[in-house]
Amino acid sequence: MISRFQSHSAVGACLLFLGCVATGDLPTTHETEKFIRPPAQLVHMPLGGNKNAKFEIVQSAHGPFSHKGKAKYSVDFKARIGTPVVAARAGIVVAARGDSTTGCDSEECAVHANYVYVDHGDGTVATYLHLKAGSLKVKVGDQVCQGDRLGSSGNTGWTKGPHLHFDISDVSQSTLPLRFYEIAKASNLNIDDVGSGVPIVGMKVSPAVTKEHCLKNVAYSACGQAFDEFGVLITNNISCTTAELGRDYTIVGRVIDTRFEAVMISQKMLSRERIPIAAGVDKTCVRTEKDGTFRATIHWPFLPKALGVSGGMFVTTVLSADRCVANVDKHAWLHLQKPDR
Repeated sequence: MISRFQSHSAVGACLLFLGCVATGDLPTTHETEKFIRPPAQLVHMPLGGNKNAKFEIVQSAHGPFSHKGKAKYSVDFKARIGTPVVAARAGIVVAARGDSTTGCDSEECAVHANYVYVDHGDGTVATYLHLKAGSLKVKVGDQVCQGDRLGSSGNTGWTKGPHLHFDISDVSQSTLPLRFYEIAKASNLNIDDVGSGVPIVGMKVSPAVTKEHCLKNVAYSACGQAFDEFGVLITNNISCTTAELGRDYTIVGRVIDTRFEAVMISQKMLSRERIPIAAGVDKTCVRTEKDGTFRATIHWPFLPKALGVSGGMFVTTVLSADRCVANVDKHAWLHLQKPDR
């Protein structure tokens, strides 16, 4: 038996994820591209500075060192400490840290990285990681345009040497494939060609030298269809990327199939070290109306000493309210902010 990933021709035998071109009875290139991965995010380089500079890609998608699982589409650019880190897309800052001076070649140092997270308003969030201590030019809530400086590259957190880790993820923190305008421009491909702009280890890429027009009016990404695969649509404008501690939030939505009589909303909070915080674990069960709609109130508890806290929110259908037990753990991850008090 021959699978759809095997060629009838021995000459064309190929593992697609190695980047080679297969022949034989495989689907066309366009069909294969759609089958293998979701559409790529087309963005500008997250590094600026001298237009003649070149930044080597030292780890890209499926990198053997750390780009696995949800992080599989991340890209690492080798960059000297102090190199300008710029926004690859316009958005709003949902989290930022710039006080760490610690970095080492051990996963234990991962919690010490400086970072900026930028919500693009469309359900995607960009991560800029390993920034230099004291270099941040932005704070939570700031609107940024593509090309705006966020800070400087550094060597904090889990790192083998100075570089910038960059990725774009959905609200569940699963990274998405990337393409870069600057890579496409340097190739002989058109911007719309399959494979154009794809980051590959060993490439040396020019910095972002152009800036797109920007109105600085990006809103936080709403939950919307974040939980549709679990049978729930969120219909009000509640954010799935950030929330404020100590506040109540109303969730309004509907179940896709009205045979489900209830909706379960689970919440959990993690410290910067990714340790669960007992006070932030909660579960809310709410019965749906006959038309499948529902309304619920959730609360993120106020923690006076909270710093760098993240929260997971998961919404799913259940057959009845007395069967409100979570059996799937795919949360939307929110950056929880401590209000000024």
